[in-house]
Amino acid sequence: MKSAKKIIIAATLSLVMAVTLAFTPFKNGKVIMIITLEVKSFTDWKKGFDAGAPIREKAGIKVLSVCSSIENENQITVIEEAESAQAAHDFLALLKSKQKEGDLSKLDIKLYDKAE
Repeated sequence: MKSAKKIIIAATLSLVMAVTLAFTPFKNGKVIMIITLEVKSFTDWKKGFDAGAPIREKAGIKVLSVCSSIENENQITVIEEAESAQAAHDFLALLKSKQKEGDLSKLDIKLYDKAE
């Protein structure tokens, strides 16, 4: 039952993201992704994040900054640049599919048109 609920939530989030991206005009092509999340251990998460560099490179995602909160190092913000809205969408779908149960919480993703 718990697993089915998570699948429904993931499917709903993916659908909302797909609809949002489909109707969002990105003027300059490039998309800035700001991803905030809370993890169990920054050190463990960072190892996995660094290991994902080839996946990001293949997806055309450039990491601009990785930050952890001064108050709680397990609260993280990652700022990345995607070549297009479609590349951002595809990468975020991949990110969500690889999300381990209980590994990430308070995941928040925002997409911005690169103004300059």
